[in-house]
Amino acid sequence: MKTKFFYFAAAAMMLAACSNDESVNEVQDNDFISLTAVVQNNVTRASLTDAEAQNTQFEQGQSIYVEAYKHGVSTTYATGTYTTTDGAGTLSGSIKYPYTDGVVGNVDIIAYYPTKNGEGDDENDVTSNLTTFTVSSSQTSKENYQKSDLMYAKSNTDGEGLAKGSTHELTFNHALTKIIVNLTADESINDNGLTKLSAVKINNTYLTAIIQKGECQSAKTEGETTPIEITGTTKTSHQGIIVPQTIAKGTEFITITYNGQELTYSIPNGDSVEDKTFEAGNQYTYTFTVKAGSISLK
Repeated sequence: MKTKFFYFAAAAMMLAACSNDESVNEVQDNDFISLTAVVQNNVTRASLTDAEAQNTQFEQGQSIYVEAYKHGVSTTYATGTYTTTDGAGTLSGSIKYPYTDGVVGNVDIIAYYPTKNGEGDDENDVTSNLTTFTVSSSQTSKENYQKSDLMYAKSNTDGEGLAKGSTHELTFNHALTKIIVNLTADESINDNGLTKLSAVKINNTYLTAIIQKGECQSAKTEGETTPIEITGTTKTSHQGIIVPQTIAKGTEFITITYNGQELTYSIPNGDSVEDKTFEAGNQYTYTFTVKAGSISLK
């Protein structure tokens, strides 16, 4: 594997300018930082058995965009796209520390996922410059689910910065909202594996979030809402990503198609019931019993 490095943009000029004491700016092995990436496992996002859910760990081959800052400085000195090289979230390459008046200083790191190349040429190629993020309306594939799962990580931006010569862990937070749909069969249909289930859909949600540096600010509530098709590794457990938003009480929310018939659950209605707010970084689980001609929430 070819090793990649983040280089301080002015490093070459600085090295050339220090002819009086070239040893001061000589790059040492411990002038670099290595990174690993893990996913924050909040209590509101309890782990599933499905490894594709990215609940605690990135799998090998995922691309992450990293920005490096001199500690306490608001502009980057280096950026780059790194990939996870193993199941432990180890990122390819290393980051070189910046020199400040001949002294290697600490750094702050901000990282974003998903990304391809960090050039912003894809709607989900996340960098600090991206202002909106759109989830896929067809999350029936692993790829579309993963590219809808916006995450970000900040490391020591409020502390003393990261010290050189060691490996540091980037802890990623989920910026959007996860919906889990679990299904069980009623005795009346005699279909424990739900083999006649053909689709699960999340209705009446806006797909685009307004974001700032990877954090969700609000849903972009313009135009029409769009249904999201989701699926799971089994017919009894399904998951999808939505933009944090509030859905009015009485609104049709989840539809499953069983034996050719669409069965729909709506947000509860009534004078004592409030609209349903889905918050960033949280997951919401709905467990239904599938009956002949209807579903009921457990």
